[in-house]
Amino acid sequence: MAFNTKEKIAIAKMLVECGADELEIGIPAMGEDEKRDIKTLLSLELDVRMMTWNRAVMKDLEASLECGVKARS
Repeated sequence: MAFNTKEKIAIAKMLVECGADELEIGIPAMGEDEKRDIKTLLSLELDVRMMTWNRAVMKDLEASLECGVKARS
């Protein structure tokens, strides 16, 4: 099951409220919709470290950087 953008935003905000100090917010290699959601979550400027999941290939890392992600797991 995949969450829609509105659900992802709500989940991220609730996790921050619960005290999470980092969030894995998506997988940019999944496509443009996922990249859009990652950018949306980053734009919220929540007080938490946000990172994405990537395979160990340059294309995945570049996709994360294109979204503006600073941390990657």
